[in-house]
Amino acid sequence: MQFSPLFIQIRLFLRYLGFYRQAKTKYDIDSPFVSTFIEKVVEDKREYYAFSLIRWLRLQLRKDKRILQIKDHGAGSKVARSTSRTVGNIARHGAINKRLGKYLFRMAHVYHPKLILELGTSLGISTLYLALADSRQQVITVEGSPEIAERAAETIYHLRIQNISLIQDTFDQALTLLLKEQPQLDLVYLDGDHRKGSTIRYFNQLLPFFHPKSILVIADIYWSEEMQQAWQEIKEHPKVSVAIDLFDFGILFFDPGIREKLDFKIVPARLKPWRFGFFR
Repeated sequence: MQFSPLFIQIRLFLRYLGFYRQAKTKYDIDSPFVSTFIEKVVEDKREYYAFSLIRWLRLQLRKDKRILQIKDHGAGSKVARSTSRTVGNIARHGAINKRLGKYLFRMAHVYHPKLILELGTSLGISTLYLALADSRQQVITVEGSPEIAERAAETIYHLRIQNISLIQDTFDQALTLLLKEQPQLDLVYLDGDHRKGSTIRYFNQLLPFFHPKSILVIADIYWSEEMQQAWQEIKEHPKVSVAIDLFDFGILFFDPGIREKLDFKIVPARLKPWRFGFFR
């Protein structure tokens, strides 16, 4: 059944209110590991050099009226049903917002992953948040829609970002090749399919390549009931030691040194419920 974009937004907001009532802030957490994550990733208010560049890029993309044909391999868009959209429309409604982008940047900055894999490039804004955290880190990003991938590649080329490799392919085909070449993965950002079966399949494909310091970030875990089910099933896997639910992101750690499984819903201490992440 197809629902209107407004209906989807209202449904997400109602889910957020339910999440907010159960969520904890840094003042409620007694785990040093999770407290450090909140302090350095969620609550850090410092403005890093990359943020102004990405802010400028976002403004340029929003002005771009070029029409792209969308080849969607996943569950589609929250706000658009059409198979053709302008770059500006994608930048306004499909690109990661600045709060979540900063979370990605800080995770890459704080945990020092050498190899980052992103499944779902879109226009490349999230890719830049990951890549600009440290030029020594390698970012491999995969985009399934050819014209979107081409536009993202233009941005990466013109900004002369050297530590990004963009692959235009489906996630399944890209993973088949990439996982033959990479002995392990340090940080994976999964954003682009939003179906339960696919999300669980990708998790199972990636799992053998995670090590005790690896991080998996899954976007839009409240997108639909089946994504909520996927998140619930994945976070209960015995190799997952820490599950952090930020509503927009589900974040998993795999450190066996954390003997008791940790599972928290977290909101920033100053974030009010009406500052719902989808209202940008």
